[in-house]
Amino acid sequence: MITRSVVIANAGSGKTYLLANRLIRWMIEERRATNTASPDRMLAVTFTRKAAGEILERVLRHLALGSLDAAKREEFSIASQIGPASAEEYSAVLREVVDALHRMSISTIDGFFMQMAGAFGPELGLPEGWRIAEDDEQRAMRMDAIGAVIAADPMRAVDLARQMSDGEPKVEIQAGIDAALGGAFTIWDRCALGNDPGKPWLALASDSVQLFPKARRCDAAARVALIDAMRQAAVPLTKGGTPNKHWTNAIPRVTRLAEDGHWFDLLKDSLVSAVRDTGVFSSVAPEPAFARGLEKLVGHACAEVQDVIRARLRATEELVHSVDRELVRMRRAEGAYGFQDITTLIARAHCLGGEGTEAMRERLDRAIRDLALDEFQDTSPAQWTALVPLIDEIMATGGRRFLVVGDPKQSIYAWRGGTPELLAQVGSRPGLEEDASLNTSFRSSPVILGFVNTVFGDIAGLVSGTPLAASTPDAERTFTDAGLAAPRDVDRSPLLRALAGWTFVKHLAAERNSEMPGFVRAFRAAGPGADAVAATVASIVADRHARRPDATIAVLVSKNDEITACVAALRRAGVAASDEGRSQLLDSPAVTAIMAMLRLADQPDDRASHWIVSREPVASIFGCAPMETFAGGAAQRTEADRISVQVRRALHAEGLPAWIDRTIDRFRSVCSARDMQRLHQLSVMAHDADRADVARPGHFVTSVESRGVRAAAGERVRVMTIHASKGLEFDEVVLGSLDRTMGTVDGGAGNWSVLAPDPTKPPIAVAPVLASAIMEYSPLLEAFRREAQVGRIFDDVSGFYVGVTRAREALHLVCAPPTGVDTLRLSGTRILRMAFPEFETGLLATKVVNERFWECGVDALPSGGSPLPANNVEVAGLTSTPTLTSTPTSTSTPAPTLTPAPMPAPAVERIARPDARGGVAPSSHERLGAGGVPLFTAEFAGADDGARGSLAHAWFEHVEWLNSEGIDAASEPQVLRAVAVEIGRPVDAALRESVRALVMAAAQGPLGECLRPARYALWKCDTLQVRSEMPFVVQIDGRTQRGRMDRVVLGMRAGRVVRAEVLDWKTGARDLQGAEFEERIAPYQLQMNGYRRALAAMFEIAPESVSAVLAFVDRGEIRAA
Repeated sequence: MITRSVVIANAGSGKTYLLANRLIRWMIEERRATNTASPDRMLAVTFTRKAAGEILERVLRHLALGSLDAAKREEFSIASQIGPASAEEYSAVLREVVDALHRMSISTIDGFFMQMAGAFGPELGLPEGWRIAEDDEQRAMRMDAIGAVIAADPMRAVDLARQMSDGEPKVEIQAGIDAALGGAFTIWDRCALGNDPGKPWLALASDSVQLFPKARRCDAAARVALIDAMRQAAVPLTKGGTPNKHWTNAIPRVTRLAEDGHWFDLLKDSLVSAVRDTGVFSSVAPEPAFARGLEKLVGHACAEVQDVIRARLRATEELVHSVDRELVRMRRAEGAYGFQDITTLIARAHCLGGEGTEAMRERLDRAIRDLALDEFQDTSPAQWTALVPLIDEIMATGGRRFLVVGDPKQSIYAWRGGTPELLAQVGSRPGLEEDASLNTSFRSSPVILGFVNTVFGDIAGLVSGTPLAASTPDAERTFTDAGLAAPRDVDRSPLLRALAGWTFVKHLAAERNSEMPGFVRAFRAAGPGADAVAATVASIVADRHARRPDATIAVLVSKNDEITACVAALRRAGVAASDEGRSQLLDSPAVTAIMAMLRLADQPDDRASHWIVSREPVASIFGCAPMETFAGGAAQRTEADRISVQVRRALHAEGLPAWIDRTIDRFRSVCSARDMQRLHQLSVMAHDADRADVARPGHFVTSVESRGVRAAAGERVRVMTIHASKGLEFDEVVLGSLDRTMGTVDGGAGNWSVLAPDPTKPPIAVAPVLASAIMEYSPLLEAFRREAQVGRIFDDVSGFYVGVTRAREALHLVCAPPTGVDTLRLSGTRILRMAFPEFETGLLATKVVNERFWECGVDALPSGGSPLPANNVEVAGLTSTPTLTSTPTSTSTPAPTLTPAPMPAPAVERIARPDARGGVAPSSHERLGAGGVPLFTAEFAGADDGARGSLAHAWFEHVEWLNSEGIDAASEPQVLRAVAVEIGRPVDAALRESVRALVMAAAQGPLGECLRPARYALWKCDTLQVRSEMPFVVQIDGRTQRGRMDRVVLGMRAGRVVRAEVLDWKTGARDLQGAEFEERIAPYQLQMNGYRRALAAMFEIAPESVSAVLAFVDRGEIRAA
């Protein structure tokens, strides 16, 4: 019998079944040897309470079945499971297990470490009565620790904050430090497993390490001369003999960056990057004198940036070390710790193994004889370090048993420390026996498994020879030249290195599933955006749910914002769906407004919060004047102080829960149903909050910002992230997010990469991840970025596998239209195009949105759900090898056109209603109400409540592009439903008729030209995208700007936005002329300029590439803003 082994378990292959049976086998063997099963001397750990409960339930169930059912005993008797055993042995072990149930250790790994911490509290330095703190409490404690470090030496803290943020000072130092540190605390904890946690942070900070080989410093006089010479250089000419306008714009831009000392921006400039990569810019080589000057300025920029990076590393090490010391003190003083803190303490104290084992026996009144580790691919280095002494002891002692179960293909938790390389490390240890590989799926149909085998069976072979697999031949030398040990195979591409550890075993179908019908289909969405994908998802799900109302259907995506889009689209299609994302409460504008008031109460100088509370309807409810009327200065600060004091007094008089409940009541009339759901959740949090938050409203805001909420409703259709679907299965799966680029590693302050050649040991060096344009100048920093990319690719490919293998019978794939850059990046769609030639052909040939362009298998599914129990894997029969045939739909069959069931319009996600002139408060700079009458007064005074403007806006919102026939009148029912929800009443017939006529007429004139692609022909873009009611949040000049733009047109080349135009619909002002009209629209210029800057910042394009247009519906005219 196998006693010590590692088992690799494919998805759906009965991992829990095997694990439970091995535990039973160990107890039966122990009882035969010692006359007692000793169930309390086994330790089995996994990662979730649900999984731990399933293992224990399966142990009890199998023992009961074995004691009663001869057929089950026969099934369990195979060598890889329990082996031969009598009914009496099953019964005897069952009795012992039941008697010792309270002493058995089948738990989460965190739960086990909690027990250890309880037993070894003094050795770990834990105070009496310590406890586990909530995530938001830990974040608040970290902010308090940062505040304490700042208070100890404010000038030093400000200096360090500047060094960590590219030399730019932050308005709010405490929050700026927290943001700049980013994931540094997690890396610090990992480094702390070694003797000197600061050493890896300083490995690249030494002057002896050359970060930028081209770094060559110029003195100030030389720089001035270079800049002047570059300004005087001849501007390249076009073929027509006129100055090249790209060069005309670029030369002053580059010289200004150098003159102002903006060295990071200079290295990222498009001219500098183009000349570096190709020697030309705008198809023209620079004049020699200009090229020489640019080369020297780039060398100086590299020297300056190199100094900044070294300073950032030193500053981060100093600050993290100081904050960590303060956190240690605060945790001990408050007795509040996180699970990761406990794990790190145990790992560093080496409590397990040796003398620790004897101490544990005495303090817990039991010992660990046998050890089973589940989901081992998700184990973190700290957890491994804590467990390895116990593993060493078990492996060195005869008669003890050890089992590791895992699957590197399902490792999707690198972001929280999961290290799948540890599975290979433990598997290579001496003394382990060869064990069965779980490759038979008891979940999926042969067609699904055949699809899995084709896609993932030789994924490394699919990508070999493509640009994705290009090697990096100098990577090892880059590390060694810096005095660093290089990881194994570092010269291979990050993709191939990731796939080398991504072991795959062919998936077989269980005999009982050999006749199970199934199919896989692929559909084309309108574009890559969340809303476009959601529309296709809704079309598919509505059709499948109508055909199979009892089947379980899961929509799986990567991000929570995609969940929101999919749920909204499903509800518009009349499909009830469980929203199982962990969205922040701040996805509701109503909650955002309340949080802004609390922030302002805590920090009166928070300009962003002041701006939010000065918008409608908050401004009318609380008597706040628009922020811009104060034009900055002392008056604005006085107003902010007044609001802050007003809210603080109310909080102290009423208490936080009562104040929030009263504010919710005041908002009720202007909130959508979705807003009210979020506000109810906010109220619950307020009633659970610490009473001290009345004096510290900022702490409550931090808690709300950090805590996710779920809004699940138990429907047959469920929408969730792939991470949340782990361990679940469904009759049908609709997979979105297939076009997300895998292995993306974003640059910026707070983003870090580590070098850890040995995953069982702490990192040897830490480096910042910078913008890719800057990394091009630093082979060493680029090598660090590739190290981060290896782990990210592993996670992303595993996420794709996990999503696909949740399906029992049907899998629906949603893909965006192909672009020219697809071959240069890895995505789920790209892998499918390489795996199936017919898939590639169908995707390229299909142009119709929501159309099915490829399929394999046949839809022979019953109208109900799966006839098999969802989690029944008890039958261990023979297996069959699935076969797979795929078919491009030569005559493409579109998904059926759906007629949604009557239902309320989708919730409007804004709390401000338009004013009488049609302005939209959340993104406008307008006061509400006609003639200065506030919005809420106007409603009761009989004035226009904004319904006319809302209705006109809604008509245009439903237009993507106009055809020759103008606006489609068939969209009117959707328009009317949406507006009825927004204004809180049905739209009356007279208003409906007048606005319809107004909009139809406006569409025939200049406004209509803005709705036709021909307007943008001169942009010469590959594709155009339209985004209606586009929300945005962007940082400009250190301040947060947020809002919603009526209509944005984006021009794209090679998958990148290069041009943009924002249109803002305005109603009213029809009879105004001359100076009166100009006075009315003057405030709009500020609004439109803000939009222009926001778009330029969001898509990283020059402001001159963004145009802004005011469209006056009543007047039938447009005005460039």
